[in-house]
Amino acid sequence: VSPCEKCRCEPSGEVLCTVAACPQTECVNPEYEPDQCCPICKSGEFHCDFFLRDLGLTF
Repeated sequence: VSPCEKCRCEPSGEVLCTVAACPQTECVNPEYEPDQCCPICKSGEFHCDFFLRDLGLTF
């Protein structure tokens, strides 16, 4: 069992485990830290906004 898993015993004796639910990151290259279950954006969040122009799609 990893630190990112939570387990519990059911009355039937069955062990049920769930993995931590991580929010979606808003950065291009999220990184994992050894002491955290979810990835983080070390260099801040990056949003890629795009729009259409008459000549095509620009980013």
